[in-house]
Amino acid sequence: MKNISILILFLIISTSLFSQSFRVPKNVVSTSLFQPFAPISGYTISFERLIDPGYSLNAAQFSYKLNTTLISYNQKKEYATIDSQVFYDKEAYKFFGFTILPELRYYFTWDAPIGVYASIFGSYTDYSEIYSDVNNEATSYEKKYSIIGRGIGAGFQFKFFESYTLDIIGGYHPQNINSKTKIDTYNFKLDRKKFIKIVKNYDYIVDGTDNFETKFLINDLSLKNKKFLVTGAISKFDGHIFTFDFSNKKNPCLKCFYQEETISDDILNCEYEGVIGTIAGIIGTMQANEILKKILNVGNDLNGYILILDLLNLNFRKVKFNKRKKCICN
Repeated sequence: MKNISILILFLIISTSLFSQSFRVPKNVVSTSLFQPFAPISGYTISFERLIDPGYSLNAAQFSYKLNTTLISYNQKKEYATIDSQVFYDKEAYKFFGFTILPELRYYFTWDAPIGVYASIFGSYTDYSEIYSDVNNEATSYEKKYSIIGRGIGAGFQFKFFESYTLDIIGGYHPQNINSKTKIDTYNFKLDRKKFIKIVKNYDYIVDGTDNFETKFLINDLSLKNKKFLVTGAISKFDGHIFTFDFSNKKNPCLKCFYQEETISDDILNCEYEGVIGTIAGIIGTMQANEILKKILNVGNDLNGYILILDLLNLNFRKVKFNKRKKCICN
């Protein structure tokens, strides 16, 4: 990624130096409140320079355009409803970073940079996403993203008042992520009514929550809808993993293991117990691996067992547990 960034910067500088060797009719500096090819939009400033000296016999002219976007904005989230009045945290999500998008344009007109054009471009985006949960500090996080993209586009740039122009553009902008992956986010507190609507849309459920009320809710609705559930829990240097294939009525559920309807969250409370970041990564990766095995229909799962990981002493063991007679899964 670093080498690609250096190459892009070298090409921009080289082209800029070359274009200074001849006079061109127009240079354009522009701003934008919307950048269609940026993964996260922000305020954009752009510089465009023609790189065709205009000596060619045809009407077409080339230009390069450098778009730089400053990412800095907040997204609100609902955190409480009291007497039908909804309260929002206006800074629940914070995004900040930048996007650099160099673009090469080909204008089908004498009057470039006004007129119809086609373009190719690349992009590099680096930004952070910070989430703050006023109800549960343990769920707050900060994530950093570095994304490289490329694409093709076409548009029409025209002058509508003296030195003011309007650029209408569309294009295709694949990035360095799986384009077939669709991510649905649900920015609300999970309850039984809402989760019933969500769980029906998925074949596999991965539970990474940190309280028993939510874990038992996910267990109950996955059982009811006959889903494949992978449950994980972490504390300090320890981790636990369960898999439940609820399409088979003979398999136990999470409540069969704990044998109680209500359990204190002190057992799973990461805020007080503390947790090592690497443990979360290991347990999460193993949960994902269980899902892949199920999709590919290979290997053995943990139905009827709990996998216990003591990563402080590097001890791994499986413990069998049976289906409980008075459990909801019977």
